[in-house]
Amino acid sequence: MSSFKFTLFESQDLLYTQYFGILEVEDIQQCVQQGNALYPGLDSLVDLTEASMVNIKYKDMEALVQVAIEHEPRNIFAAYVAPGDLEFGLVRMFDARVDTALPQNRAVFRNLKEAQAWLSEKGGMARNIA
Repeated sequence: MSSFKFTLFESQDLLYTQYFGILEVEDIQQCVQQGNALYPGLDSLVDLTEASMVNIKYKDMEALVQVAIEHEPRNIFAAYVAPGDLEFGLVRMFDARVDTALPQNRAVFRNLKEAQAWLSEKGGMARNIA
């Protein structure tokens, strides 16, 4: 079973999303839809440190790309933290597939510190959440 948690850093216009457990495509779709309905237009830090994407397959990428195109805001900064090899590879694959249809500034990192540094550099704010 998986879950997700949103933390809003209003002063930084940043939404920090943490995933937990073994993720299914439906979990990610629900999180993206809910997060962008509740907190539209914010830069994003997505943390998969406590999650596993072992049930996400290559064939699932199209559904994830489609939900991103339909629900994610344009022209934001989005950093993904995926320390595991599988998760890192899948998120990189997602990023490559969605890049042509959704204009965002995205990057994938292995740890939170690197992601925060990138967001600080790109967003111009101190993006420390820890």
